[in-house]
Amino acid sequence: MVDLMILHGTLLTMDIQRRIIYDGAIAIEKGRIFDIGTTTELNSKYNARRIIDASRKVIMPGLIDTHGHAGHSLIKTVAENVGDDWVSIVENFYKEGTTPDYWYIDGKLAALERLKFGVTCGVSYLGSCARTDDPIYGIKHCEGVSKIGIRDILALGPGRPPYPNKYVEWKGNVSKEVYASFERNLEVTEDIIQKVKKLNHRIDCTMSPPSITIGSLTKDGRVRDLPDVEEKVEAMKHVIEKWNLKLHCHAYSPQIKFAADKLDLLGPHVSLVHCTGLLKEEIHILAKTDTKVCHAPSARSIIPIQCPVVELLDAGVTVSIATDGSSPDRTFDLFKELRMAMTIHRTFFKDESFMPPGKVLEMVTVDAAKTLGYENDLGSLELGKKADIIIIDMMKPHLVPFFMIPQRVAYEVSGQDVETVIVEGEILMENSSVKKVNENSILESAQEEAENAIARGQLEKYLEIPKGFWGKSRY
Repeated sequence: MVDLMILHGTLLTMDIQRRIIYDGAIAIEKGRIFDIGTTTELNSKYNARRIIDASRKVIMPGLIDTHGHAGHSLIKTVAENVGDDWVSIVENFYKEGTTPDYWYIDGKLAALERLKFGVTCGVSYLGSCARTDDPIYGIKHCEGVSKIGIRDILALGPGRPPYPNKYVEWKGNVSKEVYASFERNLEVTEDIIQKVKKLNHRIDCTMSPPSITIGSLTKDGRVRDLPDVEEKVEAMKHVIEKWNLKLHCHAYSPQIKFAADKLDLLGPHVSLVHCTGLLKEEIHILAKTDTKVCHAPSARSIIPIQCPVVELLDAGVTVSIATDGSSPDRTFDLFKELRMAMTIHRTFFKDESFMPPGKVLEMVTVDAAKTLGYENDLGSLELGKKADIIIIDMMKPHLVPFFMIPQRVAYEVSGQDVETVIVEGEILMENSSVKKVNENSILESAQEEAENAIARGQLEKYLEIPKGFWGKSRY
């Protein structure tokens, strides 16, 4: 007797052979995949405590979002028209306008959105800056995600230089300024890691400075506002080694070369986000060090200069696709992002043969698992791996006829077509109904907290329709 069997589905296993099993079945026991094969084979071998009929449905690994931002879900599209000023507006808001309740409710809302879109594991950078002046903010985020039940990797670490950073604590309507040094940020990071390990085994942490060089580079190759970058990197390395952490952060050219030559920071345990404007030498460095890349095709950073995804793949670099969700102008729908990736790079090369459907499906499953160091447990449907599984309803006008399944999933499926989500053998959503929480209650509390946060952060002016919105070719 096994815990759960899923029968009669079309399995996109994403295993090493990339097998597609028609009229396929999966047996799940104690949160892991116990057996996989055809429905006839498994029906002859097992009885199950629970059976799901997946006729005319696709069964595939849960999607893995290798980069997103905690905090963004409650301020979707706020100030989206202000260009480069958006980052400073949002970072100041996170540091000075948020409360523990904000991070708790945002964590629930973001995890709910990911769940509904079939994302069973995602990275959540603690803001655009790191809200690591006090452990309460990161812990509340993790508590919120835990209510939903998906996997989460909390990305946290030192804030953006110069230090100390100014933050604001709120008690009701009363606020108090506090300041946190680089060292304080690392102390809080360690405190959160200790508490998270006890909170929920589906939640992990990664070290995430604001960029691979902590600060931005000047034209002459120095780190702006951070003369002692080597000393601070050594302090980060100590925390990484002590807690056996991965390193995950934003990176751009020429930071890759600086991080390799000056900081000795790259390697198999490192995943870098965006990576726009890379030179051939930097692509070679990433390949040689087995450093991973997270490509966010909806991120605005790729508008002026692209991430050379095709060149990275051809060089042997592991590249995943991420949402960078969910502000200022995107969602956690990874199906949309993989199509964005296809379109962007096919357009750039003026060649529709680039970025085949199978490759982009790998980039949100097996390659994404490898990017985060979870390839032994996640990313494919194989014996012994954790049972993180999604089921897609294919009986819809935009998905019929029911053939060429991998192409259909890559080209036409959206997050809204995911009807069942299973994490570690636990059914979190079935027939599009969320099991562990009251979805409407979360949405109502999110609306209320967003309105309160907008008032605290004095962001009301950014809710207005801006000049140039209607009838113009640009803002």
